[in-house]
Amino acid sequence: DVSVGIKCDADMVGDKEADVDFDIIPNANDTFTVKYEVPQSPFSVKVAPSHDASKVKAEGPGLARTGVESGKPTHFTVITKGAGKAALDVSFSSDVNDFDVIDNYDYSHTVKYTPVHQGETSVMVKFGGDPVPKSPFTVAVAAPLDLTKVTVDNLSGRVEVDQEQQFMVDTKGAGGQGHLEVAVLSPDQRALPCKAEPQSTDAHVTLVRYTPTEEGVHTVHVSYDGHAVPGSPFPVEAQLPPDPSKVKAFGPGLSGGLVGDPAEFTIDTKGAGTGGLGLTVEGPTEAKIECSDNGDGTCSVSYLPTEPGEYLVNILFEEVHVPGSPFRAGIQMPFDPSKVEASGSGLKRAKVGETSVVNVDCSRAGPGQLTLEAVPDSTSPTGTTPGSGVRAEVVDNKDGTYTATYVPLTSGMYTLLLKYGGKPVPGFPAKVMVDPAVDTSTVTVFGPGVDGQAVYREATTAFTVDAHALTRRGGDHVKTEVRNPSGALTDCQVTDKGDGTYSVEYTPFEN
Repeated sequence: DVSVGIKCDADMVGDKEADVDFDIIPNANDTFTVKYEVPQSPFSVKVAPSHDASKVKAEGPGLARTGVESGKPTHFTVITKGAGKAALDVSFSSDVNDFDVIDNYDYSHTVKYTPVHQGETSVMVKFGGDPVPKSPFTVAVAAPLDLTKVTVDNLSGRVEVDQEQQFMVDTKGAGGQGHLEVAVLSPDQRALPCKAEPQSTDAHVTLVRYTPTEEGVHTVHVSYDGHAVPGSPFPVEAQLPPDPSKVKAFGPGLSGGLVGDPAEFTIDTKGAGTGGLGLTVEGPTEAKIECSDNGDGTCSVSYLPTEPGEYLVNILFEEVHVPGSPFRAGIQMPFDPSKVEASGSGLKRAKVGETSVVNVDCSRAGPGQLTLEAVPDSTSPTGTTPGSGVRAEVVDNKDGTYTATYVPLTSGMYTLLLKYGGKPVPGFPAKVMVDPAVDTSTVTVFGPGVDGQAVYREATTAFTVDAHALTRRGGDHVKTEVRNPSGALTDCQVTDKGDGTYSVEYTPFEN
């Protein structure tokens, strides 16, 4: 029933008279409510609903086509602002847990749920019994994420620079959304080009390719659904390809050394890449080798020679000789003059004008310079002074031995000084008697000038030298020398009589 209160003039009902049925109802405020049927009654009235589902928005991860996982809570939001008032209804085509609709009191509701089964499920959202736009929503529920099932295969921890590398990532059984990401960073954290190619033969397997362009430790980051897989990031050391020509070897041990002392040298492999280093030392005896890595691309090496001689030091990189290898090292005995040995006839007796030989063995005495001096002990009858009148020579035989020779020019006692490295060797100084060039035992000397009787100062005296057993015709064979008490020499006059005898005159001038 529709109640209408009417206040009008009597002529509003028309010109013609007509009977009108009125129901007059008195009101409390001295008014009346008149009910009557007006023309064209009853009227049709359209009653509009109190809500509009088309204005409702439903959105959020819980309604996304992908991203929902079985057993993992998710949610979405229903916004009803401007859509009127009505009941919100949410239903699922498969079982869910923890379902809850929360009124946020801001014309929105939060819907929470946890899917139980993997596969496609439909989410129906209604407002006032009417489906909202896009409802029902189809949601692909993925299997639960299990990162332990992700495997990375054939990823080498040591590779060569500028060589393409490949490895495989297998995500079978890992569940989740299947979003695989791979990144390769250089030693200075720059991203390198990297290709991840899913394999047509197996959708769970991805082939990854990258090429390191510099030396150093790279890092390979592998993530699945935004989570790092076990072991990620993976360190990969990129090394230059081996190049033996770039290996350097230097140090004194490559050219020589001393017996009993470590012969040291250094090997520098910086810039030569990575490869196996081989060391051998060949010599008269086996030499112990020690090698220590310095951690900077170099290594310190030493070997201990126990015998003198030539040693070959072989240095190989990736089984190839490095520049200069094999190195020839001459190993000598350490300097020790006491190890010098001398022998030969020149140590026993010598003769004026003849070469006397001394054989010297320095092979066990180490490096040094050998010298020989032959010094007369006193002034000789010919007037020469000590240290003069002797020719000495030393010849290196290049095998650790020397031949030393001297030629005395006067007779008498000599002192031999044999030194090695400036130090006297055992048995020296040595005394050697130098005989005259001829046998003078048959020569006689007589006369007042030598018979031991007194002679007068400033008075000429004489004596005779009889050498006829050696020379029948005389000749310049006799040399005389007269020395005064002070050491000063007195002039002598030698007269050759031509028959092997000589007359000698001198005048003393000191008492």
